[in-house]
Amino acid sequence: MPEATTTLPLRDIITPVEQGWWPPAPGWWIAAAVLIFLIFLAARALVKYFTYEYAALRKAALHELNELQARTELSDRQFAEQVSALLKRVAIVRYAQQQPAKLSGKAWLTFLDQTSLSLSFSQMGGEALLEAQYQAKVSIQRSALLAAANAWVRAI
Repeated sequence: MPEATTTLPLRDIITPVEQGWWPPAPGWWIAAAVLIFLIFLAARALVKYFTYEYAALRKAALHELNELQARTELSDRQFAEQVSALLKRVAIVRYAQQQPAKLSGKAWLTFLDQTSLSLSFSQMGGEALLEAQYQAKVSIQRSALLAAANAWVRAI
């Protein structure tokens, strides 16, 4: 038998062009958008969680300061002692890492100034907090002490 060699007019196989990594497929864009949204939600939840704790503390402290302001039967010494005790309680909860419980005297006033970012305690009404501890009869400016305490509580 004679061999018939017939060649068909076929072309070579064409390989597809290799896809680059950019731009990504639409699914990757959607996944990236969802990931960014989830990170945003997590960050917002963390901020809300940590600020809520201090917001409740701030609200309770301001309420107690308003009650102290309304109590006119307190002597100046008792008033200053109670304001100092309130500030100390708030500082212990808010700034536990800095251990404010063991501060007293000028160190206590300096701590209050540093955490409020002002000099309202060492220059204005804060000296009454020191004097009230050691003197039987103290004359203080309640409004200045309350203003300094209110400003400090609002700053935390």
